[in-house]
Amino acid sequence: MTLSTKDGNEPVAHLGKAEELNTIGYNVDAVPGDVVLPISAAMQILFNVFDKWEIRKAQQAAMLGISSSTLARYHKGAFPQKTKTIARMEDLLRIDLMLNVLFGQGTQVNWITNKNTHFDDSSPIEYMSKNGTEEVRQYLENAVYTGGW
Repeated sequence: MTLSTKDGNEPVAHLGKAEELNTIGYNVDAVPGDVVLPISAAMQILFNVFDKWEIRKAQQAAMLGISSSTLARYHKGAFPQKTKTIARMEDLLRIDLMLNVLFGQGTQVNWITNKNTHFDDSSPIEYMSKNGTEEVRQYLENAVYTGGW
């Protein structure tokens, strides 16, 4: 993955292809190609997701692969420059999209916080805190696109 920017300034988060997001019920017909957000907007959305999932700050930092002090800077308006951190942000935003498709708004917290045999009897939150976000994203995308858990 390469760090891409919008207008050569702020990095952007890639959420997926417009046609893919349309397929799962997100109407982005007006956006051709990749759906991207400025990283500052993506961070605000991610903080809202963390609140919805009831995730403690220490877990937020662990899932993003950053220190608590770096997370505090992000909450104050700084934004990530490292490709790895942005990739994890993108994964977490996609996880939220997939959970919306699978469960709607109401039961996401149950799925994300309950133990799951696929993740070594850890909750997805615990698993992502220790192992990164990619496997959970792939697992949920598989469930959405192929109907298989």
